[in-house]
Amino acid sequence: MKRHQIVAIILGIVVAGVSFLPVIITASSGYNLGHPNVVKVFLYPIIGVAVAAIIVFVSFSRGDKGE
Repeated sequence: MKRHQIVAIILGIVVAGVSFLPVIITASSGYNLGHPNVVKVFLYPIIGVAVAAIIVFVSFSRGDKGE
């Protein structure tokens, strides 16, 4: 693997992990995660994982430029 691909994978893991923090904090504070007002907190991991997937996809689809 090339260096930028490894960095993209690590960055994707970090972005995905950080995006799950609101769900973990909400669950640990005792809220019912199935309540309609609280279920919106799952939007953050969806966005975070999507951004991470885009970063990794762009990294792997990027052509070999002199490396």
